[in-house]
Amino acid sequence: LKVRFSYGSLGNQLVNDYYPYIRTVSLDTQNYTFGGNKSTVATYSAPVASNLTWETVNQKDLGIDISLFGNKIMFTGDAYIRDTKDMVTNGKALPATYGAKAPRTNNADLRTKGYELSLTYRNSVSVFGKPLNYSATATFNDYVGHITRFDNPTKDLSSTYYVGMCYGEIWGYTTDGFFASDEEARNYPVDQSPVCQIIYSSAGEMQGLRAGDLKYVDLDGDGVIGSGANTVDKPGDRKIIGNSQPRYQYGLNLGFNWAGFDFSIFFQGIGKINWYPSGDARYFWGLYARPFSSWIQKDFYKSYWTEENPDAYFPRPRAYVAMKDGRELGTVNDRYLQNLGYCRLKNLTFGYTLPKRFTEKINIESVRFYFSG
Repeated sequence: LKVRFSYGSLGNQLVNDYYPYIRTVSLDTQNYTFGGNKSTVATYSAPVASNLTWETVNQKDLGIDISLFGNKIMFTGDAYIRDTKDMVTNGKALPATYGAKAPRTNNADLRTKGYELSLTYRNSVSVFGKPLNYSATATFNDYVGHITRFDNPTKDLSSTYYVGMCYGEIWGYTTDGFFASDEEARNYPVDQSPVCQIIYSSAGEMQGLRAGDLKYVDLDGDGVIGSGANTVDKPGDRKIIGNSQPRYQYGLNLGFNWAGFDFSIFFQGIGKINWYPSGDARYFWGLYARPFSSWIQKDFYKSYWTEENPDAYFPRPRAYVAMKDGRELGTVNDRYLQNLGYCRLKNLTFGYTLPKRFTEKINIESVRFYFSG
């Protein structure tokens, strides 16, 4: 039995630029001609913060190691708190009269709490007079991070962070299936125009909501689907619907060897990680994004709403409704939020080692034939 405690502090230079503290001069060719020659122009990059420095990561870790029954059972557990100080993020919004982007500064702190677990069992039994050695190792870990410092007192959701924000959180709208009929769509007492702009501006019979269009839920009861004051306290009809950070990461490693044969298999996975397809995710949206250039599945007709297929996954076919925010599918919502969690067979190996009594005769210590994939 061993109990461990550690504390460490490291500088973190893994930011989005090798030299974020240096202003640069870029040369380019101007499209205008003077005397038959195009002129060369030099542009100066946006100002940088004069006090920019490295991020600092402080971590406290409490762990325990347990071995039982002659190391047949081994357990390792760690719980940690990691404080990332002076995160390099977008600075506070500045007036347009500033004339350039706000410089990135060390203006945020992040606290991450997590744990890591590992359990191993290994043993040996006799099979047909030969030892069968086998083992199994399972791992599991999870973590959650929250912003503890950022200059956003109103908790404006259009800003990068706010104090108390769960790192990676995804805000979106709630949906309630599709309109069953044109009449239901016309009589829906909620204005969906802020999130279905292109539908309301379409021409001819495609103008306005119809059967098979997505129905958004009016959470704040004001009769309009919108973002309210766009703050945490007044988010309108939005709420936290997911998180883009990986959760519940796990692994399983099994193996044995007997009479020269050996076998191992390794599974690895993530329990949950959310993703909302961007407007240009054409393989996901198909004709809803760019109908003129989309790759379309041959059985796509089974996936969209029709009167004969009211329980389809996708709504009534409409072009460009997934292209950007403010459109029926481009607006982040809970129906099309994806969970990219997976379990992957990462490696499998099977082998056979020739007995030494054969290989020693030709002065070879070991010969092993194996398959790995």
